[in-house]
This record gives sequence, C-alpha cells and structure tokens, in this order.
Amino acid sequence: MIKDYKYIKNVLDKRHCKQLTEYLFKQNFTEKDSQCPNSFCFVDLKPLVRILFNTKSLVERETNLELYPTYIYGRIYQPGEILHEHTDRESCEISMTVTLGYDSHYNWPIKMYDNSIEIEIGDGVIYKGTEVPHSREKFLGNWHCQIFLHYVNKNGPYKDFKYDKRSRII
Repeated sequence: MIKDYKYIKNVLDKRHCKQLTEYLFKQNFTEKDSQCPNSFCFVDLKPLVRILFNTKSLVERETNLELYPTYIYGRIYQPGEILHEHTDRESCEISMTVTLGYDSHYNWPIKMYDNSIEIEIGDGVIYKGTEVPHSREKFLGNWHCQIFLHYVNKNGPYKDFKYDKRSRII
C-alpha cells in the first residue's frame, strides 16, 4: 500500500496524451465546477472511461489493493486558476492525477502536504484522495490539461461507491 502518494512514470504514452488533448479541445466544453470556476471540466467521457478501466491493474499493483472504478474527471485549467487545499469525497478514496498536456512556460505543480510535484506529460501521481490534502498555486500559463482517475478499495469503507453509486459508468 502506498503511504500517501506515489509518482508513476509512463502511465500513458505521450502521443496518446497529445491525441486526447486535441480531442478534448475539439469538444467545446462549457461545464465548470466550484473548485476551479474559470476552468472547463468533464466527467466520464467515453475515450477516457477506457483509461479508467485500463489503468486499474496498475493502480491495484501500486497500492496492493483490489479496486472498483468510480469515475474519471478532467479539467482544462485556465490562466489565473487556483486549486485551494482540499481532500476529496468518498468516491475518490484512491486517485491518480495524470497530465495530458499544457501550454505554459513551466509545468504547473500539484502540492501534496508541503511537497510540490511536477507531473510530466503521460505520468501520474497515485494518492489517497480522501486523506492527502492537495492544492495548486495560481496558474500562470495558457492552459493545463489533466485527468483524475478515481477508485475505491473493494474491501474498504467506501466499497459501496463502486461506479460512484451508479449501476455502471456511461
């Protein structure tokens, strides 16, 4: 089991990340959320749901847990965005943040506790979403695209959140 979080290299191929980023930019998203009100968000898009299921075995290996997928979320962060420190809801017991791409003079880090982590394109960080406080300081680039894969422990206190309490994903 991971202690709090773990950096994982090459979760997704860089070419695949570029294709996904291009696909996402063609979607003309309008939905936003309260955590990052200037940024566009998306949930359970078909091409991304495959990633949620395809990376489950990797996350299980790294955490030494049997997992249920709950959902996949993503954001295209916009200039000036701040992600205030928080922990996640029950459906995000075990999470992985993966960078798909960015247009910026720097790789915008995520903070977990007092550690700043720059997640390279195609890499990810697995973390205990309900326990590890995470945040991001003000974004000074043009855009930063990330996906968040969420799971729960099949034998844990949040097991009933399988598929985010739906009968299935999509």
